Amino acid sequence: MDWFKNALIFCGLLGLSIPAWAEESRLELRLIAVDSGPGVFFSRDEAVSNPGDDTFTYGSGGMFGVRIAGDRLSITYLKGSHRLTSSTSDNEANLDEFSYSGECSSELGTLDHTWYSEKPQARSQWTFSLSAGVLSLTCTNKRLSTDESFDYSARTPVLGFDLTYIFSGSFFVGFIYEGGLGGSTVDYQQSSYQRQYTATTAYTGGFMAGLVF
Repeated sequence: MDWFKNALIFCGLLGLSIPAWAEESRLELRLIAVDSGPGVFFSRDEAVSNPGDDTFTYGSGGMFGVRIAGDRLSITYLKGSHRLTSSTSDNEANLDEFSYSGECSSELGTLDHTWYSEKPQARSQWTFSLSAGVLSLTCTNKRLSTDESFDYSARTPVLGFDLTYIFSGSFFVGFIYEGGLGGSTVDYQQSSYQRQYTATTAYTGGFMAGLVF
């Protein structure tokens, strides 16, 4: 029923009367910074290439955003810009040439459910959240050996978690991870990659810190 109490609070912000029991609950705002970025796994079609995976990791550049939290349920939105930090392939024929430069923009939106070591909105406590949502990526890459472009946009359903500790003030630190469930929707700018890859999944995560209001 937490969502119902939160809805009543929202009505109160609009000037409508709400029951006294709902006034004890309040919304909490978290400003979040994550120190890393996404990674993407591409599974090669064995009919076109040697079976296996090609991996692109955009670890440079972080994500920033907000979480609006009730007593249990919350909504999180993070956005970031990243540089490609590694490109790897388990295809032995490609090992000498599989080197790319690139960049990627990311957006993450999740619905979260949180447990507290003490109580909602308290300080000096641990919090643990499970989440479900969507990770969206728009990435441009260039193969260094041939100057060939590899550009794509992807939307991946994700499940994840985060663990944080809120200090006695308003500062918190923690760790977040959101992993792809498979079934990504990918739009390749170069049609040859549509035939080369049969499946794609993505993830993001890292250490995070921020402020609670």
